Amino acid sequence: MNKWGTIYRSAWALLIVLFVIGLVGIFLPKCHRLRQLQQRKAELQADNRKTEELTRALLSKQERFSTDPAYIERVARETGMVRPDEIIFQYTNPPSHSSPPQRTTP
Repeated sequence: MNKWGTIYRSAWALLIVLFVIGLVGIFLPKCHRLRQLQQRKAELQADNRKTEELTRALLSKQERFSTDPAYIERVARETGMVRPDEIIFQYTNPPSHSSPPQRTTP
């Protein structure tokens, strides 16, 4: 009877070990996938925060365009616009010569 008791205990232990290995085999890939999804979620949340900041900045600019004439003029001048009654002076740099001019003899 002692022999059969050892066999039964060994069989139950083997069955429990196989059950645990099966559970690990089933849930380990799920845990890995969960970790990947959590990382992706964190990345998307960071992107959302950046997009929200950009949206707030654009809304602020839009508000300034609606209410601040000095801001409108500054932005217009930065983009190259001038008023109709203004005169534009364009300066060009003279070409630089690396050697002194040569004399010609008559």
